[in-house]
Amino acid sequence: MPTLRLAEVQLSERPRERLFRLGPASLTLVELIAILVGTGSTARDAVGVAEDILAMGGGTLRALARRPPAELARVTGMGRAKAARVAAALEVARRLSGE
Repeated sequence: MPTLRLAEVQLSERPRERLFRLGPASLTLVELIAILVGTGSTARDAVGVAEDILAMGGGTLRALARRPPAELARVTGMGRAKAARVAAALEVARRLSGE
């Protein structure tokens, strides 16, 4: 069965809407990253791009956080602005864990 593109998913089941309805703890890691990514490309929606980004870190945030933003920017559907957004969020998380 083919995976639905985010545009084909019922509006109430999209990550951002689920976050507001159910809270951020109810979302998967991929969905949370997809919200940071915001949009995808013609080839991949934001969830697909988030899957690619997380895979780049071997499925863990700790490994993903060690990747340089320029490497994140090379993922199809990313670019410099989205890579900066994801890298900044990971840095905020690192600083939060140190407080």
